[in-house]
Amino acid sequence: MDITASIVAYNSAPVIGDCLQRLVAAGGRSLEIVVADNLSSDDTLAQLLPWRPRVRVIVNKENLGFGRAHNAALEGAKGRYFLILNPDIALPPGGLDLLADHLDAHSECGAVAPLLDEGEGNVCGYLNKYPGHRYTATAFTSLPGKIAILQGACLLVRASVYRAIGGFDPGFFLYAEDLDLSLEIRKQRYELHCLESLTVRHIGGHSERSFQPHTVSAKKHLGLLLFYRKHYSRRVRAFLIARDCLKSGFRLLALVAARSPRAIARRNEHRGRLQATVAYFSGKNRL
Repeated sequence: MDITASIVAYNSAPVIGDCLQRLVAAGGRSLEIVVADNLSSDDTLAQLLPWRPRVRVIVNKENLGFGRAHNAALEGAKGRYFLILNPDIALPPGGLDLLADHLDAHSECGAVAPLLDEGEGNVCGYLNKYPGHRYTATAFTSLPGKIAILQGACLLVRASVYRAIGGFDPGFFLYAEDLDLSLEIRKQRYELHCLESLTVRHIGGHSERSFQPHTVSAKKHLGLLLFYRKHYSRRVRAFLIARDCLKSGFRLLALVAARSPRAIARRNEHRGRLQATVAYFSGKNRL
């Protein structure tokens, strides 16, 4: 088996069918597909019925979060390569083959990702530095390759590497698990590559639409704080948390009376960051 695709669904009914249709048309290699549903409250499971038995569906009894659900889905997977795929990704024809061809041709590469088209001209997919990178001195200078982080929405990783690092760290419930996975892959002495000749459409945020904006911001920032805790020294961690708290606190005060949509969005972002910091010091790893 060449590739095992793992998709974690959560209230993904509007997007999961199109995702699967595009996935099976994205390449000619042997492919097994596993969808893990994280206790969706919409009709995601009904949308998956026509895909059985072509797609193996795992129905989790609780919301395991992103990483744990992928780990469970990939347990016993047969593929040489694992495709970590969000249900709101639209792979173009031949896209999966291009990613797999790249791993075939580059033994130094542990994982490869395409560029992500987030809409409104926003194209992303990778970062060359970790958050707070300049304060960590030489902590990451010996790692191979130039790319530090690949986004986990569409990521093809060697199965041997994924197993060697134990998959996703279950301590990350949602957000920043791709930062952690990227770093762990590089610690195994593999590079991360972005195939910039391939761009895929990413809808983004569909499963978070029922949450208040400040709650989404809090979830994201809590993931970042957990990344700090795992990989940064206590001194650097304390500095970054204090810096972020002061920055968010001052900006929140400055935006209290603001009424423009942009200002409200920024206010929600900083409110969420402060909420995440409280949760972090309370020992929580999810919100």
